[in-house]
Amino acid sequence: MGPLRGAVATVIAVASLLACATVDRADAGGPDGSSFLLFSGTDLWRYGGFLYGGLLWAPAGLDNSGFIAKVLIDGGEYSYVSGDLNENIDGTKLSAAVLPGWRFIQNGLTVSLFAGPVVQDYRLTPDDPGSRLHGSTPGRSSRATSGISRMQRPWRRSTVRSPR
Repeated sequence: MGPLRGAVATVIAVASLLACATVDRADAGGPDGSSFLLFSGTDLWRYGGFLYGGLLWAPAGLDNSGFIAKVLIDGGEYSYVSGDLNENIDGTKLSAAVLPGWRFIQNGLTVSLFAGPVVQDYRLTPDDPGSRLHGSTPGRSSRATSGISRMQRPWRRSTVRSPR
C-alpha cells in the first residue's frame, strides 16, 4: 500500500469513527425535517468485495423537490483471470464522487438526477497491460434514481448510473 492509499484509508477510517462517535440518535420530526441522509453498503461476491458510503444533502429537505447533492466514497478488492497473461490478477479500487443534482417529487413518485466529477484509482498485481483500468483517473459520472412511495413509506426504488 502506497503512502497516498494509506493516507486516504486513514482519513476514511478517522472520518467514519468521528461520524459514529458524534452522530446522535435521530428524533422523530416532521416529514420535511431532514436535510441529510448518510448511507452505506457492501457488495460481496466470489471474486471480491466492495464497501461504499456517502451523504445526501437537500437544503429544502429530503422529502421536497429541488437541489440535492450526493457525495460517494467506495473501495474494494477483486480478482480475475487475465486473458492476455493467463494468470490471476488481484485488483484494488478507490473512488470518490461529488454529484450535484435535482430531485423531482410528485404524487408519491421521486426522480433524482445527478452529474458530476469522479476520481478513481485502480491498482493491479501483477500489472495487466490488457486492462483499461490503471492508476488514478479523473472522470465524470451521471446517475438517476427513482422511487415510488405510498403513505411516506418507500416500497420500490431503482438506480441507473453511467459507466465512468
